Amino acid sequence: MDGAAVIAVLDRSITKDVLAKLEKEEGVQSHTHWKASGHSSRDGSLLGMKIHPERDCILLIIDKEKTKSVIKWINETAALDEPGNGVVFSVDLMEVAGLRS
Repeated sequence: MDGAAVIAVLDRSITKDVLAKLEKEEGVQSHTHWKASGHSSRDGSLLGMKIHPERDCILLIIDKEKTKSVIKWINETAALDEPGNGVVFSVDLMEVAGLRS
């Protein structure tokens, strides 16, 4: 598999909506998500995003060719251009075990 991991850190209030639409509109059929909290000793922000205790992390493992469209879709759907709404990024996967097609 030539894959990528897409990780999104979102405000907990929008996670369910984003996941439901992601499956329906982008065809992503599986994900893992967990509750997260953050802390910053500086001005309360990390990479320009205010750290709030109520966040969810979403992990998607997808074909590398879909990465740009999925990130663009999450960015637009979750309004990540607005300060404090979250962040999404991808990491290329070199080796993966345990996935079923």
